[in-house]
Amino acid sequence: AASLALGGMFQGAIHGWLLSGLIAGDDVSERLGFGLSLLAGISETIAGYTIGTETGIAEGTAGVINTTEFYGMAAGGLLGLTLVGTDGTSEDVAIRVSTGLALAGAVGGVYVGMATANAQHFTPSDATAYGVSGLLGAFLPLCVLTMVDPESLDARVVSGLSLLGIAGGLAVGTNIVRGRDYRSGDGTGIALGTFAGALVGAGVAVLVEDVQAGPMLTWVGAAGGFALGLSMARPEMDLSLGGQLDINVNPIGLLLGAQFTRPVPVGSLTYRF
Repeated sequence: AASLALGGMFQGAIHGWLLSGLIAGDDVSERLGFGLSLLAGISETIAGYTIGTETGIAEGTAGVINTTEFYGMAAGGLLGLTLVGTDGTSEDVAIRVSTGLALAGAVGGVYVGMATANAQHFTPSDATAYGVSGLLGAFLPLCVLTMVDPESLDARVVSGLSLLGIAGGLAVGTNIVRGRDYRSGDGTGIALGTFAGALVGAGVAVLVEDVQAGPMLTWVGAAGGFALGLSMARPEMDLSLGGQLDINVNPIGLLLGAQFTRPVPVGSLTYRF
């Protein structure tokens, strides 16, 4: 219930802004955007908590639903950019199509997440590995294009390939965790390993002074850290006394950050020992 409520809180805030874009197009105002964001965030928080409480849904299942809902929203937005592109399409139409498909993708993501969770058992750490795999898949096409042919980086190509990358990453993640039942400490190692690997890859890119290969080196480092985290995991052992990593993102902070001279928090990392 808590996981679904938290997912509804943050994703609902994003859904409100998407809804304002669908309604008003390029005439969207900050008042409409923030108002719908607040309304959707509160409504989805209550809905998530109520559904979780009434159904007794497991935390791992809730994590898969939240994750797939987010990627569904991203996939819908990317599909919209792929279809309308930027050439010969008015900004109003582009905004309405992209936001509408993003909202439809979020709804579809909920159903896909439920079907995925019903097909196999997920622990919270399984859901973490599943989500990280999707993230790696989403960025892989952009990294490859940047290294091989940066001149081909237009909105339609990047959006279309990223859409395929998300689908592939989630499919790989589903197979990686099938029958594993990773424990709580395993999820922490997988997430931190991926993050640390990305930092190492970015550091190598700085050392070799190759801007074009930088994104690919960062991705390779992240993928290596992800693989290392998986290899160090011990799903057969009870690691419930290990630490737990909580990652929270504040989308409102991202929107407000550029308008304030003082720092606005955009997220937090909390590690419980």
